[in-house]
Amino acid sequence: MRHFLAVLSFGLTLIGTYSALAQPAPPPPERAAITVQGDGKSEAKPDYVAISADVVTGASNLNAAQKAHGERASKASAALKGIDGLTVESSTFRLDRVVPPAAAGEKPAPEFRAVTTFFLKTRRIEAIGDIVTKIAETGLLEIHNLRFALDDNSKALDEARKNAVRDARHRAELYAEAAGVKLGEVLEISDTERRFPLPMKQASFARDMGVTPPETLDVQASVTMTWRIKPKS
Repeated sequence: MRHFLAVLSFGLTLIGTYSALAQPAPPPPERAAITVQGDGKSEAKPDYVAISADVVTGASNLNAAQKAHGERASKASAALKGIDGLTVESSTFRLDRVVPPAAAGEKPAPEFRAVTTFFLKTRRIEAIGDIVTKIAETGLLEIHNLRFALDDNSKALDEARKNAVRDARHRAELYAEAAGVKLGEVLEISDTERRFPLPMKQASFARDMGVTPPETLDVQASVTMTWRIKPKS
């Protein structure tokens, strides 16, 4: 009986020792840390409007498409240059062969489509509605992109980064308070991907609804920060 109790006692001791070893040890105080992400934004007035507009000409053969398109693109270019405050920054040309769907048993007839894209810019932000109307009234151009933008976003981006750091610290302090600890020194700071969601309007919206310039543009930044945490004294 005494031998059985001794064996039982030894077994319980081993079980207790194993259970203690199986528990994950808490990290040493000097290694405990918290990592959070902070987001920030700032606002800046737009400096200019960038516009993309296409001249598209279709024909049944390559030569006809090129000839007709050359005349239409030249007229469109002249019309754009006549709009006050609008600058033609550059243009591109491409020629596409398009095969439309055909009825069963019929051979589809290919079409050649010539496209010239004009990249435009204006600083007359308050007159953008009139400018868009004049572009549409040429009857030659189709606006497919309109974007309000900044000449230099570095100042606005710096302010957004500062706000992101403030946000990260606020979150870290909130978590630390809830966990019953306090923040120590900063161990790491990393700049995450920056985003610039500048307002954009599509052509149909610009023509049918008018264009209302935004008062400001948002510039956003994100940061990931790690602090050492320590017990409250």
